[in-house]
Amino acid sequence: QVHIHGSKTGVTELYDGHAGPVTSLDMHPNCQDEFLQNAQSSSSLFDSLMLSSSFDWSVKMWDLKKHTTPLLSLDSFEDYVLDVKWHPSHPAIFSAVDGEGYAHLWNLNRSTESAVARLQNPSAAQRRLALNRCAWSGDGRRLATGDSEGMVAMYTMDRSVWEPRSEDILQFKDFV
Repeated sequence: QVHIHGSKTGVTELYDGHAGPVTSLDMHPNCQDEFLQNAQSSSSLFDSLMLSSSFDWSVKMWDLKKHTTPLLSLDSFEDYVLDVKWHPSHPAIFSAVDGEGYAHLWNLNRSTESAVARLQNPSAAQRRLALNRCAWSGDGRRLATGDSEGMVAMYTMDRSVWEPRSEDILQFKDFV
């Protein structure tokens, strides 16, 4: 269960969706794309979206303004999901890392059934180490992962990941 405290004193909302401990939460980064700024006023289209990960081998996407149950449940993981992070510039992309040592790249515009890429650090593969943290560079060109023995790996992303097209933003808006 996820408890979210509202803006009014004494208000608590309950978001129930995981069957195990929640390992991370990440609010959508409010994409600051020029297209978005022209398409609407100052508020973001995605500012109420949140991702959560859990020991229940899943990632959930929530719309905190509209629903108390997940909008989407991604259950194709094969181990604990230890961290999840939205991409800083592409609205439909996020990364998740798991206890098997994989970094999963999801593009919700392409699939809600499976990750578009499943990456493993070659040195971590030999040692079968969990990846327990992930972080995007500010420009979204690189993804860093950290493993259970202190090793950090850096992955370079393709231009289509860090430079979304206007169509990508519109497609994700329609999806949400």
